[in-house]
Order: sequence, then structure tokens, then C-alpha cells
Amino acid sequence: MASRRITYLGESLEIAYIKQACQKAQEPRNIVFLHGWGSHKELMHQAFAKSFADYTHYYIDLPGFGASPYGEELESKVDSSLDTQELRILDTSDYAHIVLAFLRELGIRADIVGHSFGGKVAVMCGKLDSVLGNHSPDCSHFGAVTTDKVAPTLKCEQNKRSGAGVSSQASLEKAKSTSEQPTPKTIGEIILLSSAGIVCKKPLKVRAKIACAKIAKLAHIRLPFLRASDARALNPTMYSIFKRVVDEDFSPIFAACRHNVSIFWGRDDKATPLESGEKIHALIPSSRLFVLEGDHYFFINQATRIESMYHSQAWHIKVCGKVQGVGYRKFAKAKADELALYGSTQNLPDGSVEIFACGSSESLEQFLQALRVGPSRAQVQEVHSEPCTLKQEWLAGEFRILT
Repeated sequence: MASRRITYLGESLEIAYIKQACQKAQEPRNIVFLHGWGSHKELMHQAFAKSFADYTHYYIDLPGFGASPYGEELESKVDSSLDTQELRILDTSDYAHIVLAFLRELGIRADIVGHSFGGKVAVMCGKLDSVLGNHSPDCSHFGAVTTDKVAPTLKCEQNKRSGAGVSSQASLEKAKSTSEQPTPKTIGEIILLSSAGIVCKKPLKVRAKIACAKIAKLAHIRLPFLRASDARALNPTMYSIFKRVVDEDFSPIFAACRHNVSIFWGRDDKATPLESGEKIHALIPSSRLFVLEGDHYFFINQATRIESMYHSQAWHIKVCGKVQGVGYRKFAKAKADELALYGSTQNLPDGSVEIFACGSSESLEQFLQALRVGPSRAQVQEVHSEPCTLKQEWLAGEFRILT
């Protein structure tokens, strides 16, 4: 495990992370994994260490989780003459600024994977990066400094709460307070794993607990058992952060996202129901939704399948010539099965054969070469192919012949 110290809003933060070198590519891309609320980098490393071998991996402990401290242990380092309490109650935008500062300190551009709360942070990173990519961070405001530099001083101003919603304007104001020197973009593509950010109506039991907690607070009575399970072990600062971020409505942030986003979801997820994933998919223009079996932690034993789906492309293919009644569809299925492609094939009324196929780019290219030849009895005249939208049903794990 390694750590890097950065400065954010005048506070020195130690960010713990795991770096895993690329196992294959000579010029690897970078990929960053962000855990969910109450989790840590080791869980993400356990799930994805053996996948995405063409990438250099970075697993980060967000501040307040795992080995990245935040909260009570900083009290002695805070100047009590300043009203810093509100400043230190972070929101998702703050976490995104911290992640961006960390990545820029390392000098890397990366695709980013976020689970649950980490998904919100990932999308906010993308939004802020669209603005910060044209600016050079002012480290005295939110940027990173290495441990051998003197941290700049900053007069901390009180940060007013914006309620349950996310203040996009506040995030942009932080970004616009930088200098005008251009810097390269930091965030590439985004992968969401059962992301938080869609506010769902709470069950009656949960609403009743919230009501009881509010009554107890008015009576100055502490009842820890009424806290959400994600909040029971938190220090006071992190508990305040939890209350601030838990009901953030990220709908406007999702709608404004212009990155390529692949969304993966557990069909039986109760923490963030599948309906939330469908809404996120509808909100983000350039997004794909993949539904896998499992609950909120569906990804733990399915990283290889997630990687395969992530790299999948889909093609619409039309084969013309003497291709009906000669075993062409069976030939296409056999070749697709050999290359681990998913999709379907069917005869069309005009005498051609239509094929939808999805898989890796290399496998699709080999598939097209085979289709141009066809079975021995076929006479292939033309093969038309073009990219198309990937459909969930094609990922069922088989290539089907349709009647």
C-alpha cells in the first residue's frame, strides 16, 4: 500500500491507495477504482485485481474510509479560532475535487470505476474535469501538493449547506476560481456499479426510524441504534458527511454527463434498486446498461464478465447473395460460438441474412472475414456491416437462430 498527501481547502489529507502494474500492454491505460460508502480499496482490489489486465490499476481509499483518515483525528490540527466545522463537512463535489487533485498529483489520465457512493464521485469527477480541464488548479484552493512542499495557508470561510440536492453551481465556482493555463483532461470513460444518486422513496420502516430519531434529537437523547447501518461506526464528522450525501439527487448531474458511461447493475439489488439504474441510463446520453445476476455487491465474483461486457461492441450485418437454404445461419452460429460472440441471425424476405453480433473488436473482425466466405453451398455477394446499439438480450450468453 502507498499513500500520497494532498492539500484541499487548507487541510492536509493523506490518501491511501494500491497501485497494481499492468500485466500485458506495453503502453497501458490507467483505471481507478472508487469504493462505496463504508467500504475500502481492498474490497475493490479483491474483485478486480485479476481483470482489466491491459490497465495499470489504482485503488483509492476515499477520505474517512479504510486507511485514509478524516474526522476526529484531525481535530487537534484545526485552528479553533476559525469557524471550520461547516467547511469540513464534505459533500460529493468535495470528494470529486479530492480525487481529481490526487490523480493530477500522480500525473495520470484514467478511466474511473465507481461503486454506489463511488459512482456519484466518479460522475462528479467527470463533470468537474470538463471545467477543470481548461484550468490549472490553484493548489492553495483545492489542488495537490507533494509531501516535501510547504502547504500554502488559506483563510477558511464557512461553507453553507445546500440541502439534500447537489449544488452544481457551487462545484463550478470551485473550478472557476483557478488560473487560465490549459491542462489535459484527467477522466476518460466511466464505469458505474450500482451507483447511488437517484433518490428513492424510503420504506415505511426507515421513515419511522427517521421520525423517531428526530424526536429523540429534540429531546436531546442519543439513540445510536436508530442510525442507518452505514452510519453506526462513523465518527461525528463522517456521520455529518453521511447525512449530507445520503439523499443527494444526482439527476441533473447524470443528465449533464458527456462522458461515455457503462452502467452495471445487480438484478436483485435492494440498496440501489434496478429502477435507479434504468433512470441513470435514461438520463446519461452516451450510456449503456448491463444487468447481471446478484445484489448490491454483484461485481465481486463477476469482474471478468464485467470486463468482457465493457469491451463488447455490437454490429448489424446483412449478407446478400445465395445465402438462404444453404445452411448459412447454422454456419454463422457455429462461427459465433467459436469466437464467443452473442447475438442472433435470421432470414429476411428479400433473400438476405440479417445478423446482430456483439463481442470484442478482434472477434467481430474474424467473424466478418468468415461471413464473407460462408459455407460451401453459399454464394456470398456482399456483406454490409455497421455499428449498432448493444441490446441487453444479446448478452444472455448465446447466439440464437431466429425463425
